Amino acid sequence: MLLLDKPLCQLDLLTHMELQDVILRILDKEKITTMIITHDPHEAVYMSDHICILTNGHHAKVGEIIEVDFERPRAREEIVEAELFYEYRSRLLAFLDDCEAKKQACKKQAMA
Repeated sequence: MLLLDKPLCQLDLLTHMELQDVILRILDKEKITTMIITHDPHEAVYMSDHICILTNGHHAKVGEIIEVDFERPRAREEIVEAELFYEYRSRLLAFLDDCEAKKQACKKQAMA
């Protein structure tokens, strides 16, 4: 198993996208089970077959798992033009927004 913990976060956008494609080609060729940790919803949808979204905080747990239904090998141009790409991304962002709203509500309760 290969674990990649935010491997591309320090790169400029073009290099970031190029290396995403390089990683995907290697993984497709070698058939390596891989876990990629990222804070980038676009990257999560583009690179993943399953997205495991964690809740906030020290006691984070699996909040939702999204099955990403794009064929491999992946072609960035096709995927980012697909309506399904934006549906997955919106679902992921909505979950994260909901987590943040719950976190803020808990802070307000604690201060009251």
